[in-house]
Amino acid sequence: SGMTHEDIVQESKKFWQQMEAHAGKANNNMASARTPISNTFDLQMKFVCGQCWRNGQVVEPDKDLKYCSAKAHHCWTKERRVLLVMSKAKKKWVSVRPLPSIRNFPQQYDLCIHAQNGRKCQYVGNCSFAHSPEEREMWTFMKENKILDMQQTYDMWLKKHNPGKPEEETPLTSREGEKQIQMPTDYADMVPENKRLS
Repeated sequence: SGMTHEDIVQESKKFWQQMEAHAGKANNNMASARTPISNTFDLQMKFVCGQCWRNGQVVEPDKDLKYCSAKAHHCWTKERRVLLVMSKAKKKWVSVRPLPSIRNFPQQYDLCIHAQNGRKCQYVGNCSFAHSPEEREMWTFMKENKILDMQQTYDMWLKKHNPGKPEEETPLTSREGEKQIQMPTDYADMVPENKRLS
């Protein structure tokens, strides 16, 4: 075809140099695009009562961190807390699940195909795909800052909310291991209106 062996080698070298240069630029752009996320977390977040959240209410804890501030006063325990992040696009709070796995982090988190299509996730286990762009951003922030569980996220949130309080004063540390007593008021909001006694 008119090309010598030398010409083919030279063309091949040029091609691979261009590919490497292009890949280097893409990596630099990706790194600079990711850096602001880890340095300045851009999402508003809060922890709320999980029972109240299931009923459509956004209820934070009382000042002593013992109960939620709703009338039902649900116990404020690790299992009942839900992390919410404000969606800038939807202008509403969106729940964030714990990281799916801390053993092998993916290079990046992808959105669940069901959530992308506006449907409920059909996966039976713990879906390892983010169910919202906000969840993906929060997971990325947690991964890049080595915040491996919700307790660490909660502690970070507490420091922001109570900057004057020393860490050892938070009632959470002494109560976390204790068993919580279930009270009838914990289930008050689950009884339908027409079955409640006045």
